[in-house]
Amino acid sequence: GLPAVATDVPGVREALGRGVDEARLASPGDAAALACAMTGLMQIPAAERQAIGARARRFATGQFNLQTVLNRWERLYQDLLEGCPAPQSLSRDPAAN
Repeated sequence: GLPAVATDVPGVREALGRGVDEARLASPGDAAALACAMTGLMQIPAAERQAIGARARRFATGQFNLQTVLNRWERLYQDLLEGCPAPQSLSRDPAAN
């Protein structure tokens, strides 16, 4: 894994793990902050960058592995199904309802 510098927009912050040092986030449209985050990351020792990258990889593989993602989708579909009333009939014949 590699340490990341990105823009702090929805989706990115969740994917990178907001609030942890694995993600260096800059405000949208703030090129100076983005450059500062990149420069800061380049200035830390290589061993520390490698450690940040390893933690980022563990976070990503824990949050986005196939089984975890499938479980989230299954839970979402189950929640949606529980919130919808059962259909009256699957027949296209209005007289059957």
